[in-house]
Amino acid sequence: MSDARALAAAVGLTSSSRMLFATSINFDVSAFEIFSALGAGACVEVVRDALELIERGGWTGSVISAVPSVLAELVDEVADGLDVETVICAGEVLTSSVVEKVRTALPRARVVNGYGQTESFYATAFALPPATPAGTGAMPIGRPLDNMRTYVLGHDLTPVPTGVV
Repeated sequence: MSDARALAAAVGLTSSSRMLFATSINFDVSAFEIFSALGAGACVEVVRDALELIERGGWTGSVISAVPSVLAELVDEVADGLDVETVICAGEVLTSSVVEKVRTALPRARVVNGYGQTESFYATAFALPPATPAGTGAMPIGRPLDNMRTYVLGHDLTPVPTGVV
């Protein structure tokens, strides 16, 4: 549970937060959406999937977590109907173009790169600085959360030196 609390702190979940639970229980990210929120004493709102918010015309809450392609579609469709404190992009590579799109639609929201759960199960969470570089390059994934370590492996699955992409 300490890992769930560390992640909750990293994304700003508190007892007054509302987390959108939009991931199938079959995927490991659902554990983040449930346990980090409940571990912080937050409310969890269950929806079929994040795209349900398009049908609703928006959502007001604390944290939305989704893959970048879904978030891009969501802000394209209902940007005016969203009021969110933190947007977590995870599950696929987060590009600066998606960050720019999210920031344009939700200028006050904190954007966090949660990287890919399968690769790291939220071992990292990086709050992107307000000024995001233009272009389509990948965003940094940040440092490991408390009580975690990360390793970058090369093509032969052996650790690569610090700084190697």
